[in-house]
Amino acid sequence: MSFAISTGRPPLSGRIEARTAGIIRKRYLAGASMAEIAAEIGETEGDIYRYVSPRRDRWKRDLDIEHQAQARGHIVVWRRFVRKSGSFDLRPVTLPGTTIQRNMMAEAGR
Repeated sequence: MSFAISTGRPPLSGRIEARTAGIIRKRYLAGASMAEIAAEIGETEGDIYRYVSPRRDRWKRDLDIEHQAQARGHIVVWRRFVRKSGSFDLRPVTLPGTTIQRNMMAEAGR
């Protein structure tokens, strides 16, 4: 599969917002195609493919970590880790799931 490279535009990872990155991640893990994600975000399919491609394995691994932690009764919070270059990625942080913490998280979500 080849995509035409759009000239004069910086790569998607350089111009994407944290909210949009989260939407792309959620839609990809939910099984949406690159074309569907591109139409929803308003980008080209090639840009979405180049954005998702280096991240997909980490996203799937993190999703497995989240499911395993929840099965053990822990709470998983996603935290943004920023690199020196200014780029970032979301990583799961596992917290012990006490009743007080679960109630606070549920209350904060309302």
